[in-house]
Amino acid sequence: MPDTGRPSPKPESSNLPRQIGGYEIQRLLGSGGMATVYAALQKQPRRTVALKVMRGATDARSALHRFKREIEILGRLRHPYIAQVYDAGMHDDGGGALPFFVMEYVPRARTITEFADEKNLSLRERLKLFAKVCAAIENGHHNKIIHRDLKPGNILIDETGNPKIIDFGVARATEVDVAAQTMHTEEGRLVGTIQYMAPEQLETTRQDLDARCDVYALGAVLYKLVTGRKPHDLKGLPVFTAAQVIREDAPPRPSTIRPESKGDLETIILKALAKDRTRRYRTAGSLGRDIVRYLAHKPITARRAGIVHLARLFARRHRVELTAALVVLIIMSIAGSVVIYQRMVLSESVSAALETPVQGPATRPASVEAGGDAAIPGAEPGAEPGTEAGAEPPEAFVLSAQEGAITALAFDATGHYLASAAGDRSVVVWDIAERQSLLRTADHDEPVTHLAFSADGSLLATNAADGKLVLVDRATGRIAGVLRHGLTAVHAMALGRAGEIIALACDDLTVRTYRRDGAELHAHRGTTGAFHAIAFNADGTRLAGGSERGGVYVWDVDSGELVARCEGLRENVIGLGFGASAGRLIAITEQGAGMFWTIEAGEEAGRPFAAGIGDLAAVCFDPTGHWLACASVERVVTWDLSAEQSAAGPIRIEEGRTITSLAVSPDGRWCATGDEGGAVHFAPVAGQG
Repeated sequence: MPDTGRPSPKPESSNLPRQIGGYEIQRLLGSGGMATVYAALQKQPRRTVALKVMRGATDARSALHRFKREIEILGRLRHPYIAQVYDAGMHDDGGGALPFFVMEYVPRARTITEFADEKNLSLRERLKLFAKVCAAIENGHHNKIIHRDLKPGNILIDETGNPKIIDFGVARATEVDVAAQTMHTEEGRLVGTIQYMAPEQLETTRQDLDARCDVYALGAVLYKLVTGRKPHDLKGLPVFTAAQVIREDAPPRPSTIRPESKGDLETIILKALAKDRTRRYRTAGSLGRDIVRYLAHKPITARRAGIVHLARLFARRHRVELTAALVVLIIMSIAGSVVIYQRMVLSESVSAALETPVQGPATRPASVEAGGDAAIPGAEPGAEPGTEAGAEPPEAFVLSAQEGAITALAFDATGHYLASAAGDRSVVVWDIAERQSLLRTADHDEPVTHLAFSADGSLLATNAADGKLVLVDRATGRIAGVLRHGLTAVHAMALGRAGEIIALACDDLTVRTYRRDGAELHAHRGTTGAFHAIAFNADGTRLAGGSERGGVYVWDVDSGELVARCEGLRENVIGLGFGASAGRLIAITEQGAGMFWTIEAGEEAGRPFAAGIGDLAAVCFDPTGHWLACASVERVVTWDLSAEQSAAGPIRIEEGRTITSLAVSPDGRWCATGDEGGAVHFAPVAGQG
């Protein structure tokens, strides 16, 4: 609970209760329509806590048992960005039993919007802070707890500049239905809370609230954090009118208030604020990861609302003129069909022309930070420092020669080379043994979002939002080919058959394959949304795709026919790879759930496994299919896929460092992570020294 350091309206000390539930009341922190909050002294252990007494007395003795049970659930939440719940009980002030709960006290806190404004945070800094909030909310959702009352006042920033979410699950624990209370409160009293309530929360008979109501509230907080305004101007409106606005009126586009939010950021915000919850992000983690992708200049998973959907919203807002609205809907649907048709034509018209301009290796020096020497004189080419018999395990080191966030990383199949792409549009190929850059290219008009080496390591493929894919000769730096596919949003890329076949997971819900000469081979489609992960098997005869709703498909590369539909996953698949064992396919979702399949004709049930961490920010497979790495905000876990077990321990991520990309070497020795500052950190995988 907050202590802002500012004077709060408080009554005479004689009016304060001296003690509540064994806690000595020190002072009033705040009072509102639903609760009164005190700073209180706990004796064992001795510490200051925040004690919140809910309004609305109850004489039901069963309420105490239910309330305590709910608070026990909340007490199990353990996350650095969630204020801890310590205790709960009932307090009788003479007018009936009042539920109270005791939670972590946050001194000198500010709400997230107050903190951002007082510190004059840049847009990028605001988004990084918001991504941390999403991680905290996702942790609650993993524990089956929905907040239900998210708003800036419940998202505090502590002395260290990190968020603390308060009142997690309190609405349910105290059986305070925020929506119902709002509808029966005098006009205007709780308008501030209504602003952050999802449309389904305003339906007083609705009982099936889920995590998506928190996603909507996060979208409203993000809207205010970015634009400085709330999504809707409800000032002076009666409560029922305000609720109707929330349910039916689209908020102004953020870019009309803050132009720099135009594009992907605006799309993210509006997806979170979708009236229809099926069109929102499914989890707070999905929203947070799209923010991280946006910060790393990677394609986001959100797609802009179609013209038909916008027409439906228009019709809902004008029920009286329904007939006229239907006419408008038909016209706009036709227009949408034309747009879709033109886009399909554009995406299928891939140029067959190849360009072959020459660009030599770069000479820009790279900086190296290491626990040991940057290179070992006399070492064999490709030998790993510290790998001699009896030598100590290699120490972590950092390579840096680029500016902006590292947007993509890729090892080659030998593990000798790593390619890194950054926000400055550069791509650098590193010699890992020598810890120095071999070449530097800048062949795109936008930052590179995807990297992949051919199986023999001779070619490096780079893809960006400028609608082209470039093949670079790793040894010389010369351009070996350009594929102008015209797609500005690509979710994943893979190379097969030594770079002769190229696969792209596209924003139009397809996986498209091309030959190096630019000819399109096939456009694969599924029934479970957009594809966010793709992979070829070792000989390039099979191509697998994983979708946003858990679908995993395997196609024959030559014929384009579907050969298997793999079952068992329900969430967004963000990692996919063929193992070193023949016919084995591995997929993992952003929630950390995974499956192994042995691919045969027809459906496969598969075997489940867990990554060991959830709320994944990145997933990668090594090029040979022996190793898998999964990264959350705080740590990286590596898996030996041959043994089907994780390494001895996780790799911890330093506080304040945000992972923007991830790669693991084929021998499992190194895990490389890119960050927002343009640095690539190499950490030895536990047990692989």
